[in-house]
Amino acid sequence: PFLQLENLVDADVLKDDQEYADIVADIHGECSKAGTVMELKIPRPGQEGAADFVGRAFVRFADLGGAKAARTMLDGRQFDGNTVKATFVTAVAYGAVPANAR
Repeated sequence: PFLQLENLVDADVLKDDQEYADIVADIHGECSKAGTVMELKIPRPGQEGAADFVGRAFVRFADLGGAKAARTMLDGRQFDGNTVKATFVTAVAYGAVPANAR
């Protein structure tokens, strides 16, 4: 089960390595409250293949229950002054998102 989180962060924030690491940790921590996170993708500006995905996070959960709980918990929530939109995406859509840049 795959979840897309929109309106999380601005592209400028993702350029800073420390800010990026903090955001990854924050989102992973919040999503883990709902279920087991198998993978978290947060594309960065300038990353190959990432242009269409910057500003969004993509989360793969171990099971549907965790994904549903996270969607309920996060959809409409405020994060860094933005209102989060949480939606389910297909495995194909998730697979099109590039892995996190190191």
